[in-house]
Amino acid sequence: MQYTTLTQIAKTLEYVHGASEVLKLDSDVLKRMLNLEALINKSDDLKQYYMSLLKYDIDSGINDVKCSIHKVAMTANISKTTLMDRIGPFHSNNQYIPEKRNPAYGKHAYRYHKYGEHTLYLNLFYDPNSPGIIPWIKLEFAYPSQEFLVKLFNVIPEFTFSLMEYTSDFYCANFIETRALFFAFLHFGYFSYVKEIKIKIEKDSENLTFYAGAAIRGYEKNDAKKGKECSEEELNVLRVEYTLKDDNLTNQELRNPTMFIENAKFYSIVSKAIQLKSPGPRSKYLPREWGPYFALTNEIAKIRENPESKNVNPTQYLHELSGFEHLQAMWKVEMMRFDHDWKEKGKELLTLS
Repeated sequence: MQYTTLTQIAKTLEYVHGASEVLKLDSDVLKRMLNLEALINKSDDLKQYYMSLLKYDIDSGINDVKCSIHKVAMTANISKTTLMDRIGPFHSNNQYIPEKRNPAYGKHAYRYHKYGEHTLYLNLFYDPNSPGIIPWIKLEFAYPSQEFLVKLFNVIPEFTFSLMEYTSDFYCANFIETRALFFAFLHFGYFSYVKEIKIKIEKDSENLTFYAGAAIRGYEKNDAKKGKECSEEELNVLRVEYTLKDDNLTNQELRNPTMFIENAKFYSIVSKAIQLKSPGPRSKYLPREWGPYFALTNEIAKIRENPESKNVNPTQYLHELSGFEHLQAMWKVEMMRFDHDWKEKGKELLTLS
C-alpha cells in the first residue's frame, strides 16, 4: 500500500475520525486496524464497517472479567550486596542496555525466587545514574502475592512501592468481539486527565494496542499465548492496564507496603481512571453517542483546547452509557470481589506476621 493510497483512505475516513488522526498511523497499521483490503475506495462501506463494530452486540460477547495486580516495582536505598545477603544471589545481565529497558539504572540482574510452590522472576536494577536523587536499587516482578510481599518486607523493611499496574482482562467469545470491545473503549472511553488516545501495532504482531496518556494501555491478546505467537483470529482477550507511579501512589497512600497489603484499592482507583461514557444528547460541543468520531477522550481535549469553548466543561455532558450494562456490571463486581479477597487475605497475613 503506497502513501498516496493511504492519503486517499484518510480522506474517505475523514467523516469517521479525521485525516490528521489517520495519517499518524503507517499504512500497515491502518490496513490492519480497519481491515481495509476490500473497502479501500468505498467511503460508505468504511464508515459502515467502523460503526458496525461499535454497534456490534459487544455486551453479550463478554464471557468473563478477571482483575489482578499485574506488576509492581519497589525501591530502597540499600546496596545490591545487602539485598543479596537478605534474599539470595542475583545473576548479572551482561546484555542489559539501559536506554532500551531502564535508563535510570546502569546495571541489571535477575533471580528466579522460589517460595512454596511458586517461582517469581525478580528484576533488579542498580547503579543509578543520579545517586542521591534516584534510589540505589529498584526491584520489579509480576503477579505479586500478598504472602510473598509480607515475607519480602519482613527482611527488607526499607522497600517502598514506586509502581503498581492494575490489570483488567475481558474474555471475549471470539476475535470479532475482542476487536469490537477494543474500539468501544476508544469510542466511549473517558480517561481522567488524558488528552489523547493513540493506536499502535507492534512489529511482527497482529494485535492492536491503544495508549491513553502514559498510564493507560489496552491491547488484544490470546488467553494462552503471547501476542506475537498468535494470529488475529486467535485474539480473545482485551487487557486494559492502569499504572500508578510515585506521586500518584503517595496520593493514594499506597507507597507504604503495609497499606497496600491491607487494601489494594482496585475499584476506587480504576473506576475513576477508566470509564465508559456517552457524550449525551444535550451538548452542542460533544458529538452524538453513535456519531462519527474516533475517541471520546480526543473530542473532549479538542473542546478544552478551542478558544471559543474555553469556559466549557465538556465532562458535565457525559452520561451513563446504555447497552453495556452487562459488561460494566461484570467489571464492577469483579473489581469489588478482588478488593474483598485482597483485604481478607491481608488482614489474615498481617495478624500472623
